Amino acid sequence: MGGIREVAKVACGLDVHRSEVVACLITSGTRKRPKVEIRRFRTLLAELLQLRTWLVEAGCEVVGMEATGPYWKPIYAALEGHVQLVVGNPLQMKGLKGRKTDQKDAEWIADLTRLGMIKPSFVPPPEFRALRDLTRERRNVIHARTMLRNQILKLLEGTGIKLASFISNVFGVTGMGLLRSLSQGQDVRALLPLLVKGTLRRKLTDLNLALEQPLPEHLRELLAIQLLRHDDLDRVVSHIEAMIETRMEPYQAERNLLLQVYGLGITAVNIILAEIGVDMNVFPTPAHLAAWAGVCPGNRETGGKRISGTTRKGNTYLTTILVECALATVRAKGSYFRSKYHHLRARIGHKRALMAIAHKLIRLIHRLLSRKEPFKDLGEAFLDKREKTVKVDKLSRRLQALGYRVTLEPLPDSGLIA
Repeated sequence: MGGIREVAKVACGLDVHRSEVVACLITSGTRKRPKVEIRRFRTLLAELLQLRTWLVEAGCEVVGMEATGPYWKPIYAALEGHVQLVVGNPLQMKGLKGRKTDQKDAEWIADLTRLGMIKPSFVPPPEFRALRDLTRERRNVIHARTMLRNQILKLLEGTGIKLASFISNVFGVTGMGLLRSLSQGQDVRALLPLLVKGTLRRKLTDLNLALEQPLPEHLRELLAIQLLRHDDLDRVVSHIEAMIETRMEPYQAERNLLLQVYGLGITAVNIILAEIGVDMNVFPTPAHLAAWAGVCPGNRETGGKRISGTTRKGNTYLTTILVECALATVRAKGSYFRSKYHHLRARIGHKRALMAIAHKLIRLIHRLLSRKEPFKDLGEAFLDKREKTVKVDKLSRRLQALGYRVTLEPLPDSGLIA
């Protein structure tokens, strides 16, 4: 048996921490053991530039590091464009027990890097890393706004004001008008005919009863403060969305391709492109992208028996938005995905069927971005037509196996799908 082929003559492994990074540079020799050099650098820009200069002068071909929280990002930014970088999953780069020191970890990572044994993680280009920061921050702000809304509803319920019992969206136009009037100490019941809009006017009597309980002075002031915070968060969300829109302008063609798919709105498309980029060459096949997104079945088999098919872990942000898009897609009347979902749900249940649709969506997205072709929906009747064809072929083969010549001729106005 041959040994492991060296793929790099000079390689470096970085053991990354918050305050320092331990670098191990390994230089392969011809007739002797590889030369190992260990250095430590603080994670300040000046010392990261020293690390870069040292690696470039040593002729380093490849640098490997673990994706350790956010700590690897400034190091990656300092070295990007000067040496080849490999960022790996820490679970796949774990060292041997009994050898847990920073120096040993750096040497282990350097060995793995030199031998080409680290499976590189996908790191998007700088422009998409910036988009990622924006879309993820938008998600964080919306999460904070949702928590604040829950606090406001809790305040109202605690005083006996039952707006949520009659208004599905308390933070819509009518609901916000009522909340602002409550926070200002106005007679909300007298202003109901002016504040209530649209179909909610049918519930004027119920809303009048729901607002019968007075709001104490200290809670009125607290509600006013919460509404100010809510307005601030709304402005932050709008500002972030404007920044995202500006950065997305160069990729309008790719966005238009994805917007043709049922269930994909502008916000969802922005998040998806921020996470995966527009260059699908980094994912060799749609299956690779689906696995990275975390929407495909896992593989766990022993002794020829499959133990579990639980969905594998992947990009949490991408998984979440794909499942949300799948839920919207299966509600679109006349679409293939709606039909496929109902076929699957009858067999495997709602949650697994929804994950299967998310899986199909990300594979479709890979094909659209790779081929730059417009989306063509197969239609809601596609599966029924295919099922009929399969049944006809199966019955025909059975009759032929029994010695009959089969000639098929459709009946006129049979009522079946052609």
